[in-house]
Amino acid sequence: MALIKSDILFKVCGAKSVGKQKVKVKPVEHHYEKDGEPEYIKYGCPLCESLGNEYREFYSHSFGLFDKDKQFNQFSFSKGTSNCPICGINIDWDYKKQ
Repeated sequence: MALIKSDILFKVCGAKSVGKQKVKVKPVEHHYEKDGEPEYIKYGCPLCESLGNEYREFYSHSFGLFDKDKQFNQFSFSKGTSNCPICGINIDWDYKKQ
């Protein structure tokens, strides 16, 4: 077991009751470009990536444990995906309009 700390920003959408409030995060953009090909973007969850990076750092000295259990492998999802497929947090796709 590992205790992992993460620092990310959440957008809280208010409501009349706490139970109806929605929490959203801005997706992480990973830009890729190959010679002669157009640039493309892959999107990721900042919470999952932050936890995954901390996990990799914590277990980097563990003699291959990370490679054996394959936890927190980096993944991406399509633009417009409403929730992270791993942790379920809401993704805010309107972040560029603000």
